[in-house]
Amino acid sequence: MEKMTFRQKLENFWYHNKFATIVVTVFAIFITVSLIQLFTKKSPDANFLYMGPASVAFAGENLIQESMATIMKEDYNGDGEKYVDYIELTALDADEGFNDTEGDFATGYTTMQVQKTVGDSFSAQIIAGDSMIYLLDEQYFNVAKQTGVLMPLSEALGYTPDIAINEYAVYLSDLDIYYLPGIKLLPKSTMLCIRYPVTLTNGKTEVEERERCNLSVFRDMFSYVYPDKPEEIVLPDPVNMSLEEFKSLFTDYVAKKGLSFTEASIETSADVTPEGFFAEVGANLFRVGSSTYLAYRNELYALGKHIGGTGMLDIEVCNFDGDGVNDIIFTYSYKGGDGVVSSASVFNMSSKKETFLSIESPLPLTLEKKSDGEFEIYGVEGELTRHLYTVTVNDGKFEITIKEV
Repeated sequence: MEKMTFRQKLENFWYHNKFATIVVTVFAIFITVSLIQLFTKKSPDANFLYMGPASVAFAGENLIQESMATIMKEDYNGDGEKYVDYIELTALDADEGFNDTEGDFATGYTTMQVQKTVGDSFSAQIIAGDSMIYLLDEQYFNVAKQTGVLMPLSEALGYTPDIAINEYAVYLSDLDIYYLPGIKLLPKSTMLCIRYPVTLTNGKTEVEERERCNLSVFRDMFSYVYPDKPEEIVLPDPVNMSLEEFKSLFTDYVAKKGLSFTEASIETSADVTPEGFFAEVGANLFRVGSSTYLAYRNELYALGKHIGGTGMLDIEVCNFDGDGVNDIIFTYSYKGGDGVVSSASVFNMSSKKETFLSIESPLPLTLEKKSDGEFEIYGVEGELTRHLYTVTVNDGKFEITIKEV
């Protein structure tokens, strides 16, 4: 029998032992990778969990970790490296709406299923997760609060900060760390809080050590001072403008804008500021011909569609966006394609922008305020009024319900 060469022996071995060799090789690779991960995995000084509509992990996770390493005063777990673990659960914005038919073609999940899966993951984190420092959208903060796992700020910090929005949380954007890379990618409304550690799956010593490290990092977040923070601009209090002051300002405004107002029309200007309006808004209202102008901090803003008509008809003060700055909703008339018609607008005093509402009526319109987020609009016909529209606000979006045409 002819003696086999080494190559022939190798081919013969592979032929008879191919499956076993593949299994052993794969197993060896798995063991090797697992050992590498076991011995190279970083031990976090703190564990973060974000739950909300944002998705920044892909682009911002490393930036968040680097920023947190910057603000940490010590390597709290003593492993030679400042490092935090960051878990992100991206939930759909409930105000945008979702159903059980639309979904992700790639995964086959409907939006309702995605929302449920993310919600289940959050519940699992609350029950048995390692994360202690929570970054939460308000609706998920309320969920965590109801479970009783959140630690009061007075206990975590030894005091309650002035910027606290309740006994457990502050807005992340109210801290100097919000200027740092990665962290500023999270929504300004993100609520920062800390929970008590999970004790179900860990020994007492490990639980106490994790609590100590997370509390230390949490306190560092509050004490950090951003070195290049822009100086806060403090505006002077608004000044109650007189009619004569308005005429002078409006004359310059006309020249600057190239408007066709005559001196005679400017002289017929009228102060139409309602009683108490300046105290609530810090602004005045003036009418020139058929146009109405809002005067605020020595600036003028034209309101409504001021072509023909009689200008502003009615006005109410509101705070649609909940930012603490009063805004206004008003009705007005103007010359449309079919003659003089009435409409309504909202003017945001923070952004100084007007939102024209999709409302048009041949009747003069008046307003009735139900709340900051709901107004009824009536058409005036002689001595009678007809409820034509209801305007409501959901998450800054105006919804108009037609009541009577």
